[in-house]
This record gives sequence, structure tokens and C-alpha cells, in this order.
Amino acid sequence: MTHELAPVMHKARRVNWRLSSLLNEGPRSLSGVTSRARIDGGAGLWAAEFVDVPLRGRDDFAQWAAMEALLDGGAEPVIVPVCDPRLVPWPLYQGRAVTALDQVPHSDGAFFSDATGYSTDVIVARFAAAAPAGATTVQIEVLRSGAFRGGERFSVLHPAFGWRLYVIRSIEATAGAVMTVTIRAPLWEAVAAADAAIFDRPRCTMVLAAADGFERDTDLRRFGTGSASFIEFGGVP
Repeated sequence: MTHELAPVMHKARRVNWRLSSLLNEGPRSLSGVTSRARIDGGAGLWAAEFVDVPLRGRDDFAQWAAMEALLDGGAEPVIVPVCDPRLVPWPLYQGRAVTALDQVPHSDGAFFSDATGYSTDVIVARFAAAAPAGATTVQIEVLRSGAFRGGERFSVLHPAFGWRLYVIRSIEATAGAVMTVTIRAPLWEAVAAADAAIFDRPRCTMVLAAADGFERDTDLRRFGTGSASFIEFGGVP
């Protein structure tokens, strides 16, 4: 079972995501121009940095220690949420973004013992057609969302490779509720028509970028800050 990143990480003051790529750069000319060519086949791996995570109180420190043990110096993968609502195409209601829906009770109208119900995604989208592994152009049917502009991130729960993160590079065409889009990175695994594309809370299966990529500084043995660097896991969880 692959665990999800501890909630304390969501408090990070700075979170940086990027899709890394391998480039072969030629020598610089007298005019300062260089030639570059991709040598990774257009794939690349997602990298994420969580900087200045405030650690306040016993619960924060306990979560940090538990996550450090779980990651095992980068040997174990973890599911890392993107946590950037600014890039989510939320639908609008009376000019305001709808970022959550009322929770759904059981069939008899009752909620769980903690007064919560079933939660549903605000954005509902799925693949409109099957696409093979390695595809960079896919069709997505949008059943509920706001406007798309390109740059939106979404994730797919693949049967073998687990949660993988993608970004819409460009919108090539629209036909009713179906968008034809180019994506990065290429699909890790084939998808079938009606497979879900998750935009509300995209996530990615990752490991520590380095064995020492999970750091903590403590001040006066009471307060502290942490930082962590992750890279997309290149195998099967």
C-alpha cells in the first residue's frame, strides 16, 4: 500500500512543481546562441519541492517523524498531492469559484459518526476515447468544470503504475463536451474510454529526490521548519 503525504506538508510556505527534462546542449556560438535537443523522448519526470514547512506542536513533529520513517531514505514511494487550487478549472456560480460540494449522506439521510458524509469531486471529467501508453494527444470529456486554458494539471490512477500526473499543454479542438488536448508527460499506461481524469486534487507517485532530501531544523527544541524534495517514481509502486 502506497501512503499519501502527511497533512503537515500542505502547510509549506513554498511549493514548486516542475516537469524535468533531459537536454543535450551544444557549444555556445560567438553570438551567445546554443542548440538544444531533448534526449528523454519527451517524457521527463515530475519534481516537487516543499520549502519552509512550519512545525508547531507535538502533532506536526509526530507527522514529520512518521513520514520520514515511511519514506525510508527514498526507498519507498509516496503519493504527493499537487495542492495548487489556482491551476484548477473550478466552475463558477454567481461569479465565484465553486471549490467544494455539499457532502452526501447515506441513503437514509444519516451521516457518519463524525458528522461527515461522502464527498464528490467538483470537476467531473473522463477520457472520451481509449489511448495507448506513450500517447501525447488524448480526448477528454468534461461533464462539469470551469473554463480550460491550458496548463491545468490532472492525474490518472493507472492499474499498474498508480497515480501519475499530467499537464495539458495545449487545447487543439473542442466538440461539445469533448476536448482534444496535448499533454505532458506521455501516458505512462494505456487508458480506456470513460477512465477518470482527476482535476480537483491531482497527485503523483514519488520518492525522495535524494536520501537527505527530507530535512528538519528545530529552534529551541520547540519550533521548527522542514523541507523536502521529491522526484516521480520511475517504477511500479
